[in-house]
Amino acid sequence: MRTLREICAEHAPGEIHFIKIDVEGFEADVVAGLDLRQVRPWVLVIEAFEPSTGANAHELWEPSILSANYSLAYADGLNRFYVSYEHAELLVHFRYPPSVLDDFIRLRQYNLERQLKQAELAVQQAELNAEYLQQTLDALVSSRSWRITAPLRSALTGLRRLRALFRQEPRVRSAQPPR
Repeated sequence: MRTLREICAEHAPGEIHFIKIDVEGFEADVVAGLDLRQVRPWVLVIEAFEPSTGANAHELWEPSILSANYSLAYADGLNRFYVSYEHAELLVHFRYPPSVLDDFIRLRQYNLERQLKQAELAVQQAELNAEYLQQTLDALVSSRSWRITAPLRSALTGLRRLRALFRQEPRVRSAQPPR
């Protein structure tokens, strides 16, 4: 196993805006492996609910968060949200809980709306292509060369039909004599 400090050093060596810790009862171990003097996420969200008992579990790790100059910004009964002192201006955004007046949408709805928008754009592109092809076809059919070559195209069509007739297998006649 690797510590969160090691993972952050490898994959997020710069500034980190947000970290969410949700490891089904092992939050204290993960927090212990995060050096908050070195890694300073602006916002830190940690699940504070013991999955097996339903009890709050933040007493195990919260003192180390608060002593690392983080403020408790909000608790929703499942998670606790902390803001670093360096970004205390963000605390105002945690003053009230999320509500229907926030105009938030779920990720599933966002993804579906994005897929719908992509499909609409694809349909628009297909319609533009079809319109362009129709205009090109109309221009071709109304051109002088199309009119001049009409007899040649007609003759070629007739020849193709004749060739198809000759390529057909000979028909087997009935063995019965005609009446």
